[in-house]
Parts: sequence; structure tokens; C-alpha cells
Amino acid sequence: MDKILKYYPFVEPGAGVDAECIFCKGKGCKICGGTGWMELAGAGMIHPTVLKNGGIDPNEYSGIAWGAGPERMAMLKYGIENIRAFKSGDLKFLEKF
Repeated sequence: MDKILKYYPFVEPGAGVDAECIFCKGKGCKICGGTGWMELAGAGMIHPTVLKNGGIDPNEYSGIAWGAGPERMAMLKYGIENIRAFKSGDLKFLEKF
């Protein structure tokens, strides 16, 4: 298995949780960006520059950013190939669930 390095520019340090792509079984496809893996969640300390750019003093405040992609979990469970479908507003898509 190849090691995949990821870069999370808004957090430092950052970490992610990945799972093998169920669409290509780890071989690489357009859904997983050719890596064979899908990112399910990520977390990290908010980078001081991000706080500064948001008008927050990084010498006084810090924070943790995290998220688990419920859309990605649903993609895996229901075999949905395009994450954009969740934000499309297409009622036919939404009525399936």
C-alpha cells in the first residue's frame, strides 16, 4: 500500500480519517481522486494565520477545528457516486432517502 501524505492548510498539526474507496476497492477512480481512499473526517489546531485573518488575536486565542463528513458516510452506505448531489436541491435525489 502506498503512503498518502495530505496537507491541511488551515490547521497545524492536522489529521484525517480515511477509508478504502468502496467504488474502486482501493484501485483509484474519479470519486477518490485516484488515491483509492476516501477522507471521512479531519481535525487539527487552527493555524494562527487563519485566526489572525479572521480578526482574532492568536496570542490570546486558539482553537480546534474538526469535522466528520456525513455526506461521505452516506455515499459509502448508499453507493452515491457524486457528493455534489447532496447540495443540488434535486428533490428526486432527496426523496430516495
